[in-house]
Amino acid sequence: MSDLVHEHRILIPWWPDAATMLGGLSRAKTFQLVQSGELPSVLVGRRRLVVVEGLHQYVARLRAEQSGGEAA
Repeated sequence: MSDLVHEHRILIPWWPDAATMLGGLSRAKTFQLVQSGELPSVLVGRRRLVVVEGLHQYVARLRAEQSGGEAA
């Protein structure tokens, strides 16, 4: 799915949609981010869904950490 489709959704499947939005991360890395809480998620029935806003916040944190590291 394209980013335009995800733009209007609140929740997306953790795999493969969230991984695709993060540039094609592996299933293992995406699972690790969900399990650690770095990517906020919810369970709906037996399905794990990632909060789209959480994806944006995760990327913003990475950018802030990386720009802070370069400035030091």
